[in-house]
Amino acid sequence: MRRPILRILNLGILAATLLTACGRSPVSSSDRLASLRTAPTPLPTMPIQQGPRTTDPQVVQLLTAVSQAYGQLRTLAFTLKGFGIDMKTGKTGTNEVDYAFETPTKTACKILNSSDPKTVGTKCVWLGGQQMTVHTKFIGFWVTVPIDVHDDRAGDLRGFYIDETSIPRTMQTLLEPSNQVQLLGASVIDGAQCARLGVLSPKSLRGIKREVFAVDPRRAMMVQREMFDSSDRLVFRITLTNIRINQPLPSDAFIVK
Repeated sequence: MRRPILRILNLGILAATLLTACGRSPVSSSDRLASLRTAPTPLPTMPIQQGPRTTDPQVVQLLTAVSQAYGQLRTLAFTLKGFGIDMKTGKTGTNEVDYAFETPTKTACKILNSSDPKTVGTKCVWLGGQQMTVHTKFIGFWVTVPIDVHDDRAGDLRGFYIDETSIPRTMQTLLEPSNQVQLLGASVIDGAQCARLGVLSPKSLRGIKREVFAVDPRRAMMVQREMFDSSDRLVFRITLTNIRINQPLPSDAFIVK
C-alpha cells in the first residue's frame, strides 16, 4: 500500500464552497431570518427553478442572488476550517487550510494546521486539468511532484478529490435546479447572520444523503457546508473565515516552490 501524500479534509470548496456579491445590492436578511469524477467547468449565472420543496420565495430569492454573485466572482481567498470522519477507519480528522481560487478553475490549498502533523505545510495547486502539483514532506524531505487528480494519495478523509470539492462543483451542487431545498433556520457563523438551507441534491458526492449550506445573505455567499451520510451522521464540515472576495491574490498563489 502506498503511503498517502495527502490527508486533506477539503482540497476544494467550497469550501469548500463560494460565492460572491461583488458590486451588487445586498439581499435583505430581515423578516424570516430574524426569527428563525470529472473535472468541472465554470458555471454561468443561472436562475433557480423551484423544486418539490423549494416553495419558500425567500429561499428562491436567496439562491438567485447566490447564482448572480457567483457569476461576478473573479478571485476568492479564505481560511478553511475542516472536519471529517475517515470513511475507512472511522477516525475524526481536522484541518485548517489557506485557500485561493481564481476563475475558471485555478485552486491552491496549503495546510496550516492538521490533526495529522505530517501534512502541515503541504501545498497543492490544481489548474483545472487532470493533474495537480503537490509540495509535501516525504520521509523527512520536501518534494514537489505532479500527480493525477484522482490518485488515491490525493483524496481527503472521505475519499473526495480536488475537482469534486472545487468551487465550480460545489456551486453545481448548491444551485442544481432539481434540488429539494428547505430553510432550516438561522445561525451566526464567524460573526455573520446566516440562513441554513437543507439540501437534497442529485449532485451530492458519493455516500452523502443530505447537506446543509449556511449562506450569508448580505454577501450571497456560502460560509459553511455540512454533509450527512445515509445514517444521518455528520461526516464532513467546512467553515470559511477571513474571506476576501475579488481582491488581488499573492503573485505566488498558484506556484509550488
